[in-house]
Amino acid sequence: MTEVSGKIDLKGRVAIVTGGARGIGQAICLALAREGAAVVVADVIDGAETAGAIVGRGGRAMYVPTDVTSRGQVEALVERVKAELGTVHILVNNAGTLSAGGAGRDHRRGLAA
Repeated sequence: MTEVSGKIDLKGRVAIVTGGARGIGQAICLALAREGAAVVVADVIDGAETAGAIVGRGGRAMYVPTDVTSRGQVEALVERVKAELGTVHILVNNAGTLSAGGAGRDHRRGLAA
């Protein structure tokens, strides 16, 4: 995989990445951190490893357990980030959900949240 670095200066910026614990979300977290952003890994899956990898490379990161289908948890996430890191500059909506009925069948629940 080719890494893009040095193209964007994100020093002093704060990013929240939903679904950031693994896969594409984890790659996004690592890329944002490489460019200097403080990264918040927001996921229902334990994101401590992703946040730890960023901190281990000298970056700023934290994991906040968050279910994006819960308005209360999302509001708590934003308030915590604002209190600990300041203004949120970047939001990556990467989290996804699947229902037993298959992809797309439960879309109204997510939109209502």
